[in-house]
Amino acid sequence: MVAAWTTLEWASLVVAAMVPLVVGVLGAVVARSLRHVEDAQWGNRKLIELRLELYSDMALPLNDLLCFFRCVGDYAEITPPEALRRKRRLDKSFYVGEHLMSGAFAAAYHAFMEACFLTFTARAAPAQLRASIKKQRAEREHWEPAWDVHLIPVDMTPTGLAEINARYKALMAAFRRDIGIGDAER
Repeated sequence: MVAAWTTLEWASLVVAAMVPLVVGVLGAVVARSLRHVEDAQWGNRKLIELRLELYSDMALPLNDLLCFFRCVGDYAEITPPEALRRKRRLDKSFYVGEHLMSGAFAAAYHAFMEACFLTFTARAAPAQLRASIKKQRAEREHWEPAWDVHLIPVDMTPTGLAEINARYKALMAAFRRDIGIGDAER
């Protein structure tokens, strides 16, 4: 004779059937979440790689401009026309990669360039270096009179070295943060 199933037996059967289903759904949810995390990590790695490429393109010319204004290092090899060429190359790299960088980096870049260059002086005129003609002449063995037009007029005040240094440091700190290094203790 076949006995009727009790409620407890029915409940046990339902639970036994549901366990694999619940485990399968949970496994799928966890796997999907892990894929999202992996995709986000991959995207972040790629962004950092692109930012590092931008750093490779920009760090040396930025340092060259700092050396030019401070008259240290190999500044004598960087003539005023060469400093303007470096600005153009930097601007090109910056504007190509700007969308990869933070707003803080963009603001720091513009602040540094504003400290170094007087722009929009006349229609289609190149930028002028905010450096002292007197100091640049005195620090160099050779000076071409044609270079005078690349610097601000003598009646304008050049940007002070403390300001150039501060803006350079702020720019490089923003670069470090954007590539994931943060502010290193100095």
